[in-house]
Parts: sequence; C-alpha cells; structure tokens
Amino acid sequence: MSHTDENMKPSTVADIKADVQSVSTEARRRLLKGGLAGAPVLMTLASRPVHATGAVCATPSGYYSATTFNSRNPQNVTCTGRTPGYWKTHILPNDHPYAWPSPYIPTGTSASLFGVVFTGNPFGPNATLLDVLNLGGGGYIAVGRHIVAALLNAKTGIATVLTVPQVLAIWAKFAYPGLYTSYQVSPGVLWTADQLDAYLVTTQTV
Repeated sequence: MSHTDENMKPSTVADIKADVQSVSTEARRRLLKGGLAGAPVLMTLASRPVHATGAVCATPSGYYSATTFNSRNPQNVTCTGRTPGYWKTHILPNDHPYAWPSPYIPTGTSASLFGVVFTGNPFGPNATLLDVLNLGGGGYIAVGRHIVAALLNAKTGIATVLTVPQVLAIWAKFAYPGLYTSYQVSPGVLWTADQLDAYLVTTQTV
C-alpha cells in the first residue's frame, strides 16, 4: 500500500524525531498514571526474558516456545530476510539482488507512508517507510525499523517465516493501545519492545 499526495510537505529527520520524543513522553506518562496497577505487568515483562539460544526460524509464538521450552520448529520456513541496513541502501528499481517490492515505494512524492501501511504510527504523519528505516534508537524505534524490513522481506518472498498479513498484525498488536511498549506473544505472556525487536532480528540474517 502506498500513499500519493503532491501537496504534502516532505518529512524531515528533525520532525520525525520530535514526534518520536512526544510518543515516548506520552507512553511514560500513561504508565506512571496507572500507578500500582501497572506494576504487575512490568514485573511480568521482566520475569519472562527471551533467552538467546542461537538462530531460531519461527513465528513469534514458535520462537517463544523454542526459546522457552526448547521445542522444535517443524515448519519448512526460511529466515534469510534482509536487514534494515540493506533496505535503506537498495532503493533503486534495478538494485540487486532485491529491490523494493511493489506496491511499496521508498522515495519521491509517492513514497509509502508508515502510517498508511501500518495500523498505529508513533513516527508522525509524514514519516515514510524509508524514514523509519533510517531512524536510530532502541525500543519501539528499533521495532519500527525491523518491522519495515520484515514487511519488505515478506513481500519479496525472501523470508517465508512471516507473511505480509502476519507482519502487519504483529505491529498492530504491538501498537495497541498506543503505548508501543509490549507485545502479547502468547496468552498471559508479554514481550517488551526490546524482546520483540530481538525476535524480528532473527528473521533478518543477511
């Protein structure tokens, strides 16, 4: 999905960073406002780390099972997706081995906007997919970079572990209800933004 609006001013790095800072401040405010009611959630997050056990090629729930219970992944899938670094430097139509897949457009007046492609957008209304790939930082910013890479990998077909609908659903689930701080990988089990990002990294090995 892409967005075309010739009257829209192009976003700047400063504009996007300002929007990112605004979302971070609001997330902290809402968590603090929850008081003690939020404490058990934070404790749950802290008590359920994603254990590093080497490369695990699986969906989020499969990765959780494999890294927590040492279960095997029976799926015939590949995790040879390209990294954010690859996608932000291969923006020309004839780039090899893989260029941006249609309908996603990296640059120009028709550049695909993050908030149009994904449900939930902490990066500002003018942020494109390429803008998000170029942002530095951890937490949900890192998740944003890797979710864009996951989308392009899925659409290109070079990483079969996740489909485009699955990628979009992961972000939508992470974005709800607007805090961008946790992801429910399994009933009663929440990942932090850093844990979700660590999972996405395992799908992008090239």
